[in-house]
Amino acid sequence: MPRYFFNARSENGLSRDEEGLDLPDLEAARAEALKAAEQLWGDLSADTSQMAIEITDEAGQTILTVRFTEAAERLAQGVDKLVKGSDAK
Repeated sequence: MPRYFFNARSENGLSRDEEGLDLPDLEAARAEALKAAEQLWGDLSADTSQMAIEITDEAGQTILTVRFTEAAERLAQGVDKLVKGSDAK
């Protein structure tokens, strides 16, 4: 199983993931990056428009970038679904 690393990029630079995770494929790695960004979203008070999680392979090559704004959009959609679901009752 391939190992993926999740490096956090912000206006302050890059924080490297030294451990990584063994995941079945890139889609699973993307899902993990989105989940992490969503969890961090509420804890951040800074401007997150320039923040991202860069997924790299074992050779250190960036293979996908997940921007925090994408996580914010997903969270907003989830909130919309909850609101719409409560209207149906």
